[in-house]
Amino acid sequence: MSLNDNVSVMSKCVWLLLLATNVLKYNITVLPLNIERRVGTKADGDEAAECEKSFVQITQDLTGTVLPSGAKVFSVQIINLCPRDCPIAKLHVSCGDFKSEIFIPSGVFTRVGVNDCLVNGGNVMGVSDFVAFDYANIVPFPLEVSSLQCLA
Repeated sequence: MSLNDNVSVMSKCVWLLLLATNVLKYNITVLPLNIERRVGTKADGDEAAECEKSFVQITQDLTGTVLPSGAKVFSVQIINLCPRDCPIAKLHVSCGDFKSEIFIPSGVFTRVGVNDCLVNGGNVMGVSDFVAFDYANIVPFPLEVSSLQCLA
């Protein structure tokens, strides 16, 4: 890798870090506008090999903010870290009896049933796409990928 390649990679990392900081700060969701939206399976029919639940990373941190009710604010980021071109959709997360004292847009994260939350409205998340939001509750909810649809 040349020096120019290293500088380019470094500048992209700094840009992503700044973007993630602003996304978490302002409780918004960012998805690229130019992502290719493909739906289908591989020609050989082996769609399960294209993506795995383990490719989706969920991080959850305490922000340090406490509401007057005593609820703590938690910051969540959910990202598709697939190492190759494997967009996903219909991402469901086990979330217990999830509820928040602060508003979360339904297109970002929605409780659809007992221990079942839908991420990004079920829409496509390409490689490196992420959803970020804050929620407030007395205790954090354990969040873990329960199912997803592979689109590659």
